[in-house]
Amino acid sequence: MEDDLIDKDIAYLSEGETKDFVVFYNYEPYDLEPDSYEIKVIVKAGSDVETDVATLNVVECEKNPDIRIESIKIKPSSPSVDELVDVYATIELTEKRETPEEVLAKAYVDGELIGTKEIEFYEVGEEETLHFSFYAEDFGVGSHEFRIKARVDSKTREKTKDFEIVEVGEHCLMISDVKLLDEPRHGEQVRFSIEIENCGDYSEKNVKSKIVGFGKVYYGKAIDVSKNEEEEVVITVTIPEEARRESLKIKVWNVYTFDERSYELTVVRGSPFIDIEPEYRLPIGKRSKIEFYIENVGEAKDTFELEIVGEAKDWISNVPSSVTLEPKEKIKIRATVKVPEGIEEGYYDFTVRAGSMKATSSIYAFKPFEFPKFPTGLFMSLGKGVAGKIIEFLKFLIALLPWLLLLLILIGLILLLFGLTIRRGEERISGAEGASIFDDCCKSYRKIKALIFKRSREEEV
Repeated sequence: MEDDLIDKDIAYLSEGETKDFVVFYNYEPYDLEPDSYEIKVIVKAGSDVETDVATLNVVECEKNPDIRIESIKIKPSSPSVDELVDVYATIELTEKRETPEEVLAKAYVDGELIGTKEIEFYEVGEEETLHFSFYAEDFGVGSHEFRIKARVDSKTREKTKDFEIVEVGEHCLMISDVKLLDEPRHGEQVRFSIEIENCGDYSEKNVKSKIVGFGKVYYGKAIDVSKNEEEEVVITVTIPEEARRESLKIKVWNVYTFDERSYELTVVRGSPFIDIEPEYRLPIGKRSKIEFYIENVGEAKDTFELEIVGEAKDWISNVPSSVTLEPKEKIKIRATVKVPEGIEEGYYDFTVRAGSMKATSSIYAFKPFEFPKFPTGLFMSLGKGVAGKIIEFLKFLIALLPWLLLLLILIGLILLLFGLTIRRGEERISGAEGASIFDDCCKSYRKIKALIFKRSREEEV
């Protein structure tokens, strides 16, 4: 093969003798690509040499189709003798040779054929679930075996599952739990999760459910509940705007049995409170900040839409469109106010709305004080427009006059206070001198009285 030696064999031949030579070529799978190869045979005897060639054809091996039976499900798992039993078997195609691959499946109970299915597969990995059914009473109470056989081409696969048929029992459905999946809000939908337990001896089919409340009936989807198992159904209820409390009636049922339960629903919501100043004094033509607070004084987390209305609404900006607050949570809103130029001084109202709550406040717009500018050009250019400069100076004096009067009043008050202080000091000094003279008089009086008393005693003696 391409002049590479594969193997050789040596033997001795007598004259006229014929003998077969055997050589071997061992190679690993996929060493050679599918193709035709030339093999050269060389025979040597002394100086005599003869050659011949042969062809080696390498081809792909054909794969045989194959299947796998994935699972068998029997519903109900332990049927009563009077029930219809459903069996589901899933088959997967694991190998294929041609498209489609045809599969023949047969189902047996205790060796008795109960059904045959033919299916076609187009891709490896494709699955198909087959459904068979039988009446339990046909086989009676006791242990039984379900068997499925599936054949594709020359391959046959099978799988079994044991089950038991029991005596006739009772039908039973029970609402084991009811859960509220969403926080109830006015005007919104809320979901209820209802757990339905099969507490009887049968697999309960076509189990329906409903919730009655707020003057309406809300239904859930129909389901099947196997024996000793639980299933969940979710029902959506719309809560009216003005609802507060409602006793909901929940019911689950099928043609054999039912169960009922009540659920007390309390609808709570947030309640906004606006804490705002009654008045804000802001300068005209300036940009200012105002603050107010929004608090949720309700019992539930809620989102409140914020809106500014009123005469001054266009002046106010940087107010969020909504706030979401937990119960008792309070948030400060710091808004920007630009009082426009050219308006009159006075009050301009605006109202803050948060949900159903509103509060009104006012902006008192005032003209900010600007100290009059001294006409510096008066003395710098007297030669140009002297009359105009004089008029400008007179206007300045007139504008300054109220401040001069205020200054004189302040000086007068200071002098008055100073005079009163001096007068009080003089009165204190006069009072001190009088007290000193009085003390001297008292001392002289006491001396004279003592002398008179002494003389009186001497005369008595």
